[in-house]
Amino acid sequence: ARPPVVQAVPAAAPADLAAAARTYYALGRAGDARNVAFLRTALRAESDPALRLAVAEAAYLSDPDGDTARRTFLEAVSPDAASPGRLWAARGADDPPPVVGSLGELATEGGGEALARLVEVTQATPFDPRLADAIGDAVAEAAAGAPEELVHALRLAPVAAQEAAIAALGSGLARSEERE
Repeated sequence: ARPPVVQAVPAAAPADLAAAARTYYALGRAGDARNVAFLRTALRAESDPALRLAVAEAAYLSDPDGDTARRTFLEAVSPDAASPGRLWAARGADDPPPVVGSLGELATEGGGEALARLVEVTQATPFDPRLADAIGDAVAEAAAGAPEELVHALRLAPVAAQEAAIAALGSGLARSEERE
């Protein structure tokens, strides 16, 4: 038997990624839960992992209390280190930071899957030092909001993710005004 052929997913050009992500985020920021169905359809049509992440976050932003929107977002967050960085690099100067804030909100609530995803994202090689700071801040907030759950997520994570998350936590705590 021959091994399956794995084809690389083509990445969108930075300008195309930025334009498409802005469109999806505009739908998400509208805060209309009726957009979730459209965004889930768009998610199935997109192949670029960074753009899929933007679409999924837009679904979450459309209905942050909806289980379907939350699940859609968390499933799109992968240990792919490049996607969050590519989204950060593609955003405009006035655009809110993508991914980390939403993931941090869910992790602070103590959700096991959200915490696991946040720990995975700490391994992202930041294209922008602001991304590393945002990740550290999100981990510090999760530690304040769900300390026991974060420790549990760290125990379940691979060693590399544990080390990255602990370093991010230290960085976030050093910048935090509430170090308790």
